[in-house]
Amino acid sequence: MDRYAFYCDCGDRGSFEPDGYITDLGQWVRYEDALAIRAAALEEAANVTRPPNDRGPTARPLDEYHEDYGFVVWWKFPVNEPSWIGSPSCDDWPGYHTHWTPHPEIPVEPS
Repeated sequence: MDRYAFYCDCGDRGSFEPDGYITDLGQWVRYEDALAIRAAALEEAANVTRPPNDRGPTARPLDEYHEDYGFVVWWKFPVNEPSWIGSPSCDDWPGYHTHWTPHPEIPVEPS
């Protein structure tokens, strides 16, 4: 008996029985084909690079920071030393950083 998977190009993939709930967001494909689609998508995602004109997040000044942001990445310009991660309320706050950017997302754990 063939196994099927419901493939949705919106990032939501799941394995279902053929009589499962179907929406118009995706399509039924053979399980082996779904694995190939997933492998290709993962390979494509691994090769994503920033566009040449994207310099990353824009640093925001200290006065735009609020403690509700939690720990962020702090910078002193010109950048000639590593960034510092934390908040101005930390005991070891260096006190001379003038700008901050959001903390990067947590990476996916390697398999």
